[in-house]
Amino acid sequence: MKILFCGYFYSDEDDVLKGNVSNVLDASIIELFKEHELAIIGLHSPLVKNKDVYKTQRAMSNDVAKFLGKIPKTILVTLANERLLDCGEKGLINTLEQLDQNDLYHLGAGLKEESLMEPFIFENAAIFNYVDDSATYDDDEDYGANVFSSDYSYEEVKKAKMEYKDVIVILKTGLSDIKYPTPSMKKKAHALVDAGATLVLIESPAFAGGFETYNGAKIIYGHGDLMLDTKNEKSKKTKKDAFLISYDVKTKETVYYPIILKEHKVYIDNNRDALDAFYLRSKKLLDDDLIKDEYEKFARHFLARYLTILRGYSRLRRFISLRLFKGYFILKRYNIYRLNSLSHLLNSLERMDALKKGIRLRQEEKEKY
Repeated sequence: MKILFCGYFYSDEDDVLKGNVSNVLDASIIELFKEHELAIIGLHSPLVKNKDVYKTQRAMSNDVAKFLGKIPKTILVTLANERLLDCGEKGLINTLEQLDQNDLYHLGAGLKEESLMEPFIFENAAIFNYVDDSATYDDDEDYGANVFSSDYSYEEVKKAKMEYKDVIVILKTGLSDIKYPTPSMKKKAHALVDAGATLVLIESPAFAGGFETYNGAKIIYGHGDLMLDTKNEKSKKTKKDAFLISYDVKTKETVYYPIILKEHKVYIDNNRDALDAFYLRSKKLLDDDLIKDEYEKFARHFLARYLTILRGYSRLRRFISLRLFKGYFILKRYNIYRLNSLSHLLNSLERMDALKKGIRLRQEEKEKY
């Protein structure tokens, strides 16, 4: 049994909305789908029916479900990601309904805790889908995404391994701009393997990261997106550094297929540059000192970016602050006392819960569909 891991999908492009699969996926991509018993695609954003909403928020049209339903293969859609509740409970309900109506299996989200935590069973493999963002689950109303927790996720994997030969874990993390796994990311992945996972796929970066073999299991730290595309002019330029991953559950053979997005269409990339870079990073990520250094570089940059978001900067102002001035002025505004206050907020579970609840209530007030 072979599974094709495709990464995340986002598009508002006309051929997607009209269901023209052959205009979006090259014939070589479609053939690759046909060669596998199951294809797994991550839904980048919730589905909505109001065009004004999906043009202004990170949401997609219901027509995306119709498009995915036309791909000639059994499709499993993963939903556990940080954008799942961007359109509130209504957006989640509509998304689940649209996937069901188009005969698409889905995993990683639900309207009841029991349903969202259930693995997808295919042949003799149990597949789990988690996200490490607790804001994607509403504790009060009991709906949302399957949030990763060290308290019970490892036990779920361990229990599944006792019943099924293979356990596959797809974990969505919140960092999208780092090509190397963070120290905590590696620790989680290793712990999942120790619990019984035979394949761990970290769906964090928007580009390919690397892979390692740990205790006989494969861990893949990001492989990019199947399609992250919009109608605007920027998306016309070629996008690389993404892979489709073919995984043979029986033999554990893993094959990486580099893909490119060009003129709103996805092709197999016959150039080996991206693949060579992927293998090179895979060798480097075995060096824990390098992982630590790369993470510290990223954390310094991320702090400045995060502070511009808190200040409510527009995209243009964020670009000027981060790209032109390298975050100098925004970091200068936050002296040690302000940073301490921010740290106290982030490290207090009660304060964070209150903040998340306030954000959720504000999102519900802004719903327009």
